[in-house]
Amino acid sequence: MNKDINYEIGKKLAYKGNYKKAVDYLLDSMIQGNFDAANDMGVVFERKGKYDDAFEMYELAASCGSVIAMHNLGNLYEHGFGVKQNLIYAKRYYEEAARRGCSVAYKKLAKLYLYGIGVEKDYKKSNAYLKKGLTIEKKNKFSDTDCLNGLAWNYYKGFGVKQNYKKALKLWKKTAKHGDLNGLYNVATCYLYGEGVKQNINKAIALLVDLACTHGYGYAIGTLADIYESDEFKMKNLSECGRWLLEGANKSELHCLLKLARICLSERRDEYKLKKDYSKLAIRDFLREVNGHEQEYDSELNEYKQLKEEYSASLDWDYLETIPETIEEKEPN
Repeated sequence: MNKDINYEIGKKLAYKGNYKKAVDYLLDSMIQGNFDAANDMGVVFERKGKYDDAFEMYELAASCGSVIAMHNLGNLYEHGFGVKQNLIYAKRYYEEAARRGCSVAYKKLAKLYLYGIGVEKDYKKSNAYLKKGLTIEKKNKFSDTDCLNGLAWNYYKGFGVKQNYKKALKLWKKTAKHGDLNGLYNVATCYLYGEGVKQNINKAIALLVDLACTHGYGYAIGTLADIYESDEFKMKNLSECGRWLLEGANKSELHCLLKLARICLSERRDEYKLKKDYSKLAIRDFLREVNGHEQEYDSELNEYKQLKEEYSASLDWDYLETIPETIEEKEPN
């Protein structure tokens, strides 16, 4: 079996979340001299929360010319994952990756200037980087659509350009055409709120259901739950909201897990046709998902702490926090 086959098998296993087997194939590919596999090993380690190991793999791959590994090193430095946060180093790695043709790195540079992360906020520079990255995306026939999505977002919010919902929607439709689920989700929300297009709640729900059921897209599941909980869309149905929250929890969508736990601990759980015991399972799943990714999920953990404080007397929180890895059930019988 040659190194290319090992590499492709390893990548597919990693994409499916079978990290243990993926490492075996990627390691064999590395031994055969394929240093792209070192970057993918880094991705596996990063997803498992082993940031020190990820950093080591990315450094190895970058030193051997892997452009995406340079971008990934920049990401670790930007967020301080496995290394002391250093925004100067992050920018340097992004710039080097961008110079070598990495469109995603252009999106990251645009984000730094958009929000003023380690640099002075500059909307014009942000859009300039997105347009440079878009040139690469076009050349690659939109196998990546990060910069196109970024431009759509800037038109939607009016960052450095005149706010234009129609333009944003047009760009998001283009990303959706190329298989970008984030773009399709934003198209759905434009129809939901009537932004850049005549409001069409039924069409929005159809798109969201497709995203949720066909692709397991977590944000779509959460939005469906919100639609059926809200009075805004005249479709309020709390039992339907509860059903979508359970679906989101089954997909390990963090906000759905936290919202499910909160509702199940409240006195309103019967309105959603939910049971109090669901709260324990939701919390255990949440803790398993964030374990090793505490820096990445800082806002979600703050929400969890608020939940814990509010319902401190309702559950044995110490017990739940010490054995999350031993619970396998997703939902009670």
